[in-house]
Amino acid sequence: MKVIRSGLKKLLMNTTSMNKILPIILVVVLSACTAGKHAIMDDNITSLEELKQRYFPEGKQLDLIEGIWNEGEVMVVIIKNPDNRYQGEDYLGFAYNHGNSYLDGKTLFKIRKSANNPNLFVGSRFYTFSMLPPYDMEYMRSNYLIDENGILKVGNDLEWSLIKTYPTLNYSSKSNPGVVGKVSGTGFYINNNGYIVTNFHVIKNCTNISILKNSDSTETKIAAKDEALDLALLKADVKNESYISISGLPIEKLQRIIAAGYPFGKYLNDDLKVTSGIVSSLKGPGDDSTLFQMDAALNFGNSGGPVVDEETGNLIGVAVSIIRNEKVEGINYAIKNSSLRNFLQSNSIAFEANATESKISRKQLSDTLENSTVYITCH
Repeated sequence: MKVIRSGLKKLLMNTTSMNKILPIILVVVLSACTAGKHAIMDDNITSLEELKQRYFPEGKQLDLIEGIWNEGEVMVVIIKNPDNRYQGEDYLGFAYNHGNSYLDGKTLFKIRKSANNPNLFVGSRFYTFSMLPPYDMEYMRSNYLIDENGILKVGNDLEWSLIKTYPTLNYSSKSNPGVVGKVSGTGFYINNNGYIVTNFHVIKNCTNISILKNSDSTETKIAAKDEALDLALLKADVKNESYISISGLPIEKLQRIIAAGYPFGKYLNDDLKVTSGIVSSLKGPGDDSTLFQMDAALNFGNSGGPVVDEETGNLIGVAVSIIRNEKVEGINYAIKNSSLRNFLQSNSIAFEANATESKISRKQLSDTLENSTVYITCH
C-alpha cells in the first residue's frame, strides 16, 4: 500500500509536509521516552570495528537478516532479540551513525519471522513527529523483505531499501525461488479491450511490467497515468471477456463493500484474496474528497485492487493506502470511482458505467472478481 516515500532518515524523523494523496500516519503520542527504554547498543562501543566484534564475531552463525545495513551513511544494526528484551520479537535493529546522536543506539526496528517464507518478516518500526529531543516515540507496523538481490526492503509498501554491508552477503535468487520481483501489486480489467487499472505508485519506477493470470504471464505497457490521483492504466495484448463495471451511483456511508487483491504477492499463495467491510467516511486524510475511508482489511500488495459494492458487484473505488501503527487498525482508503471515471474519460478509454441496483449472487460476484483481477509484477 502507498505510504510516505523518502529516505531512511525521514522514515525515522518525519517532516510535516505531505503530498495530499499520501496517507497520513496517525501517531498516538504517549510520552517523551528516555534513552534507556529504547537503547539496545552497548554503550561501551566506540568504533565500527568494536561493533562488529561485539555482535558479529568471526565464526558466529548468523541468520540472513542479521548484520549491518546501510542507506547512505545511516546504519541499522540488526541482531537477535537479546534476553527477549522485547517480548515476542525475533530481531531488533538499532541506529548507528544516524547523524543524530540522540537516536544512536536506539531500537528502530522490531522484527518477527513469518511462517511461510524465510525472507519475509513482519513487525514494527520507530516513528516520531518530533524534530527535536525529547522525542515522542511510537512504533508503527512495518513489513520487512530481503529481495532477490539481497536488499532489505522496509515499510508497509516495502518502499525503503537498505544494502547489507557486513558481513559479506553471498546471495542469489536462484537458491531462493520463493522471492518475487521488485514490486508487486494488483490491477483489474476495466473493459474487454485489455485495459487494466492500478495505482501509479505500483508501476512508478518500473521498466518491465507484467500481469499474471491463471499462471500465464503477459507483458503490458503504460497507456496512461496520473501521479496526483495515483492512478495508472496498463494495456495488455489480450482479449479478456471479464471486466468490472463502474458504479454510477453515489457512494454512501455504511455501504457494504468487497476489496480484492494479492496481499504480499505470491508469498502467501497465488489465490485471489477478498476482504469485506463498510464505507466509513466519504473523505480521505486532510479532507481529501477524491478518497473514501473503509474498514476492509488491506495489506502490501492490495494496491490498485478493485473495491466493489457487495450486492451489485459494481466498482466504487480503487484500493490505495492505509494508516497503521500498533494502536490503529481498520483505517484504509480507496480512490473514488468518480475520480477513476474522469481519468478514463480524459484518456478516451471506454468503460461501462452501471447505475442500476440489480443484485447479483455471491457466485457471480466471486467469478467476476476472480476473472477480472490480475496480479502485477514489475522490475
